Amino acid sequence: MRLAVRANVRVAAAARDAAPAPGEPERDPDGAAHRAMRIAFRTGGAVGMCTVGLGLLGVACVVLVYAADAPKVLEGFGLGAALIAMFMRVGGGIFTKAADVGADLVGKVEQGIPEDDPRNAATIADNVGTTSATAPAWRPTSSSRTP
Repeated sequence: MRLAVRANVRVAAAARDAAPAPGEPERDPDGAAHRAMRIAFRTGGAVGMCTVGLGLLGVACVVLVYAADAPKVLEGFGLGAALIAMFMRVGGGIFTKAADVGADLVGKVEQGIPEDDPRNAATIADNVGTTSATAPAWRPTSSSRTP
């Protein structure tokens, strides 16, 4: 998560360079977008490779330690991974709903601004909740499903 947060900050900083501040000269928006996408893909690739590498390391350790009983142990290993993914999805969904309700209450009731307005800081928490609900639990598959 620390790497994901740092990567998101770097991507946002690179994307912000596309729009000049008032009084600054025009910048190349395509170059800034290209830099932001390059940072996003590189960090996403690094995190993905680390995830796959750790999974393969776990499987290799199971095979080395439980040589004869490895297939039975690997069934439990897979079941545990599936349960962890399910609970991460449920936990993220709870956070998402709480952030969404908070964003709606603060924005609509207290500030009088529309739902999902970027001026509402709680909208950012809602988006983070959506990401935390979907990103850890969904893994790339051969069918390339999207959440």
